[in-house]
Amino acid sequence: MRNVFLTSILTLAFVSMSAKAEKDWLYSVRPGDNLWNLCAQYTTRADCWLKLGNYNSVIYPRQLPPGLIIRFPISWLKDVPKTTTLSYYSGEVWSYTDDPNDLSIIELGEKLALGTTVITGENSYATLRFDDGTLLQIEPNSKLLIESQSGYSPTDSYRSEIFLNSGAVKTRVPERQPKSRFQIRTPSAIAAVRGTEYRLVSRSADSDQEDKNISITEVTEGVVAVSANTSEVDVKKGFSVKTEQGKAPSAPKPLLVAPSWHESVKTVQTVPVSLAWVDVADATAYKLDVLKDNDQGEVIESIELTGVQYTDAALAYSEGCFRFQLKAIDQEGIQGLPQNIRVCLTAKVDAPVVARAKSVAKPENDIVLQWQGSEQAQSYIVEVSRTADFIEVTESYVVTEPNLMLTWHSDYDQGFYYRIKAVSGDGINSEFSQTGQLVIDRLPGKALTAWSVFWVLILAL
Repeated sequence: MRNVFLTSILTLAFVSMSAKAEKDWLYSVRPGDNLWNLCAQYTTRADCWLKLGNYNSVIYPRQLPPGLIIRFPISWLKDVPKTTTLSYYSGEVWSYTDDPNDLSIIELGEKLALGTTVITGENSYATLRFDDGTLLQIEPNSKLLIESQSGYSPTDSYRSEIFLNSGAVKTRVPERQPKSRFQIRTPSAIAAVRGTEYRLVSRSADSDQEDKNISITEVTEGVVAVSANTSEVDVKKGFSVKTEQGKAPSAPKPLLVAPSWHESVKTVQTVPVSLAWVDVADATAYKLDVLKDNDQGEVIESIELTGVQYTDAALAYSEGCFRFQLKAIDQEGIQGLPQNIRVCLTAKVDAPVVARAKSVAKPENDIVLQWQGSEQAQSYIVEVSRTADFIEVTESYVVTEPNLMLTWHSDYDQGFYYRIKAVSGDGINSEFSQTGQLVIDRLPGKALTAWSVFWVLILAL
């Protein structure tokens, strides 16, 4: 299955990527730079200064205004810059540079050079970190090429160009000075940003147009300029744009609103984790991402749901904090604005232990209930009922010690049932204890003994 997937995605992607013969390193001109000294400093070609001007359409090669972007084919460079790092992955992630058949598994922390193609497998994720702090999260079954980058120094204006042949990516470009410019190209559109968060999908069109590509841009923060077929449209936060190959971008369409968590959802839980939310109008499904508790957007698990609740009794992690991100999905498969929550998992709280039945003579004043406490408990909830099913709880108490003094009253004359749950400092409740019962002796002990002796004598006679 893995080989079939790789063969298919490589065949589809290589045709599109081979159209661009060279990958470029981008250099932002500084005062005093000219083609001669740039070629001498960064390339190995003796004729570089003669060809670099034409390559960049620079008419007056001796006059390079500061800020002008000069493109160097990476095959000319002395050293190919490696400014992209694999900062996280799950599942299977591969890469290659020139030969699509020469795949290698990427190692965590590995630096990737210009011209590297990255592929993610089924249910696999990868996060690339660029030197300017940009994070690019690659979703499953995706393929992208690191086409162009600029900047040897943190003080440079940073530019990156990525080609997304298929699949989907989420991008977060930080605000910085000098500003970063991040551009993702697909077969049907170009999305360019300065400091924003967005998701870009590149996929084939409907079955009757298999040779056509469709890209969908979903903006969750900032503004993205989407251009195609000589037209450009600015897509603001909360909107999406669909672009079909050979056509101008569509008019921006509002994203579905972020779902609201149900009031029952707690930020501290024990396994199983339980989440619920309010249904979003026009949503056909929901996408729930389980993320590590950091700012890197590292996906542990991704689930698509049709209902409005999620419970996982087999969650692999029993303690620690995690982030859950939820999006509504419309009928076109476009994901809406995200709703986030941080949930910390803690150890399960043991239930208190009580005696099943306790028989006492009818007291005149107070009676004390005692139980075996829970080590994690900071308090206890005690419920009292006249019936063993607790359909009607007549009284409820909160105490901090494993005992409760009840002031006797006539409601207790027939006895009662009680149960107890422990509450930890995190607000986590244990299960209820087994049900205890208080039984009232109808005859005092001495009277019962006297009556017993009496009947023994009667029977003896």
